[in-house]
Amino acid sequence: MEIRVNLLPEHKREELEKAKRLRILMFLEVSIIVIGFVFFTSLFFYDKILSISIASMDEQSESKTDAGDFKRMKQLDDEFKAINTRMAEIFEMEKDQMCWSNLLLKLSQIVPEKIMLTDFSTKNYKVFIVGVADDRDSLIAFKDRLTQENCFEEVNLPLSNLVSKDNISFQIDLNIKRDCLKKK
Repeated sequence: MEIRVNLLPEHKREELEKAKRLRILMFLEVSIIVIGFVFFTSLFFYDKILSISIASMDEQSESKTDAGDFKRMKQLDDEFKAINTRMAEIFEMEKDQMCWSNLLLKLSQIVPEKIMLTDFSTKNYKVFIVGVADDRDSLIAFKDRLTQENCFEEVNLPLSNLVSKDNISFQIDLNIKRDCLKKK
């Protein structure tokens, strides 16, 4: 039988015990840090390998679809150009269109109650208005209103229309300014 005698004082024994525990604890900490480092390093490399693999797969799939996509994009681009050309032509034609509704609105605001318009015709920018007036004064007032309107010029009411005093059939010729027929 072997007898061991510990001749160290109590506080030295405690320090040795603490030192032993500290070494074990440090060994465990270093082990955990090394294992964590190895784990995260391996994850990092797996991520890099996977991203390279995915990139190469994307390149392969893109190279297969690029040819078809390019043809489709070229076809769509040609269609867009053709549509844009046609739209430009339509807008150009629309710019030159005359909007006669503007003229009719102006006339509806100018015509007095005692005047009734029976016919209306145009040729280029010349307008021919035919109607019946209850009396001569209404007809003259209508002519004056047409003359004062800035859209009309060269308002012509023949003197032969002013011979009768009541129930006068008349014809007025006038020119309309081009700007008044443009769409706004």
